[in-house]
Amino acid sequence: ELGRAGAAVASITLGTATGDNGTGGGSNGTVDNKATTTDGNGSGLKVDLTIGGNVCTAIAVDADAAADGDGYRIGDKITIAASDSGTSTAVVGYVASLEYEN
Repeated sequence: ELGRAGAAVASITLGTATGDNGTGGGSNGTVDNKATTTDGNGSGLKVDLTIGGNVCTAIAVDADAAADGDGYRIGDKITIAASDSGTSTAVVGYVASLEYEN
């Protein structure tokens, strides 16, 4: 990781801070292919959310080959807007692992 350019996202973990799970209001099931924003330099990441108990319980990179983005680094904060997640507040996750494709 150190000294390497950013890469595509291989996995994401759901944030553990209060509210990172969207705080409620979601419809149980899956929410697919949603856009994200980041506090890093990456772009193009789309994710699938699992909603259970009206909150987000898991985040995964969307299965589409072009959805893993580029330019991300481990630890980048990933945000899915409440309007996309269907939850009361935004869902927050963090890049856990990368896939260097070049």
